Amino acid sequence: MSSAKVLGHRLFLLFARIGMLITRGLDSGTVPRLRSVAIVVVAASAFVSTISLGGPAMAADGLISVKSQYQPQETLARLEATISERGLTVFARVDHAAGAAQVGLSLRPTVLVIFGNPKAGTPLMQSVQTAGIDLPLRVLVWQDADGSTWLSYYDVAWIAGHHGAGAEAKAAVARMSTALQAIASQAAEGWPPTK
Repeated sequence: MSSAKVLGHRLFLLFARIGMLITRGLDSGTVPRLRSVAIVVVAASAFVSTISLGGPAMAADGLISVKSQYQPQETLARLEATISERGLTVFARVDHAAGAAQVGLSLRPTVLVIFGNPKAGTPLMQSVQTAGIDLPLRVLVWQDADGSTWLSYYDVAWIAGHHGAGAEAKAAVARMSTALQAIASQAAEGWPPTK
């Protein structure tokens, strides 16, 4: 990965964290004038991700895609190793390309990894049980038409908002969101370290 892309990715992560802090301030009602700053941070984050990653890091509806510097199988192995290192459980692996091949169809590498930890996800479901449709967490490892490998997942904060989770789930959502972002980054680039 070029140094410009690494720098761009690091800037994106920085802007995303700043945006999350600003959003927390807006949620509590203590910093209402930061709304315009939050809009600038989100716009800058999208701009940096578009330039550095060759496409948006977050598309509509909370989907985040991170470009991997590895081929699909190595990315998948790195993802599962990172999940295990963090003490999480891989509940299932769905190989969509293998399923397509079984019925005589072709599909570029596309594997869904379903993983998590009941201790982490249960507080979100205690707040709003319908969040269970989006849990355990999932990461899709896939290869695009140009041969690039991607990891895609739904932002946990988006999932919580989509289901209308209450304030009592905020800490759990923040922990899961941070962990998921770190897992995807580690699998895709080896940065930042998992621990």
